[in-house]
Amino acid sequence: MSDVLAIGALQAAVELGVSVPAELSLVGFDDTPAAALATPPLTTIAQPHEEKGRIATERLLEAIERQAEPDEPPARIILPTELVVRASTAQAPNY
Repeated sequence: MSDVLAIGALQAAVELGVSVPAELSLVGFDDTPAAALATPPLTTIAQPHEEKGRIATERLLEAIERQAEPDEPPARIILPTELVVRASTAQAPNY
């Protein structure tokens, strides 16, 4: 959903005459197909959607099988992410 919101911000910037990335850098999260197609293409954080879905399904099935209590805290799993730099962010200055 974050890419969708960032693309909305891109559209608002155009309507307000704000130049992206010259005046405003925008970054989304999810790396949806729309991010690459935005104007300018949206810098975003890619996440492993397929793996996330697989793990969520496995955890759900495990919880059903062992009849987990609703108050039982879920296992914490951290998946890798990757910054996908596109044209919606300005280059960092060299100091």
